[in-house]
Amino acid sequence: MSARRFAEAEVAARFPQDVAQHEMTILRDDGVDRHLRFKRPGSSIYWFDVITWGGRLYIGGDCGTYVFARIEDMFEFFRGHEINPQYWAEKVQAADKNSGIEAFSDEVLKETLKHYVENHAESEEWSDKQRDALWAAVEQEVFGYDTDEHTLWRSAEAFEQDGFRFRDLWDYGRQTAYEYHYLWSITAVVWAIGKYDAHKDAVNAAAAGVAA
Repeated sequence: MSARRFAEAEVAARFPQDVAQHEMTILRDDGVDRHLRFKRPGSSIYWFDVITWGGRLYIGGDCGTYVFARIEDMFEFFRGHEINPQYWAEKVQAADKNSGIEAFSDEVLKETLKHYVENHAESEEWSDKQRDALWAAVEQEVFGYDTDEHTLWRSAEAFEQDGFRFRDLWDYGRQTAYEYHYLWSITAVVWAIGKYDAHKDAVNAAAAGVAA
C-alpha cells in the first residue's frame, strides 16, 4: 500500500472512533444556509462545525479549517460520493495556516527512491541480492538519521555507491502526501451530511405519520 493510500486508510479506520459519541446540533437550517455542530457532550475533542451558504462549505473545529466552493448547495456536491481527496482539494478556497492540504512525506520520498533503485537494477540486470544491498545502503545513508525534508533531499542527491547515483530527482516533483487533518475533515463532511440527511428523513417521516 502506498504512503498516500495508507494515510487515507488510517483516517478511515480511526474516524468512526473519533466521532462515536458525537451529537449533532442544528444551529441554522434555512435552505443552503446551514450551521451544524458535532460534538461529544462535555468534551471539545474532535468537535467541528459545518456551515454552508451560497456556493460555499466551511468545516472547522478541532481538526483544522477548510472552505470549499463548487456549486450553490455544497451538500449536493459532497452527498453520496466516495472520499475523493485529489478532486476535492481542487475545490479548497481557504485553509488555516496550521491545516493545509499536502505536506512533505518521507515515506513518499522513500517509495520514489525505491522505485528508482528497482528500475536501475532491472535495466542493469542486477541480481536480487545486488538490488537489495543497494537499497539497504540507501535506507541507512539517506533515511537513517533525519527526516527533515531538505536534509533527506541533500542526502539522496549526495548518495553514491559503486557508480550509482540518484539523478534528476526534482523531475519527480515534491514528495507530498495529504495532511491528516485534511483527510479527516473531508471524511467528517461526508459523515456530517449523512447524519443531517438521516435526521431530516426522520423528521419528515414523523410528520407524514402525524398527517396520516
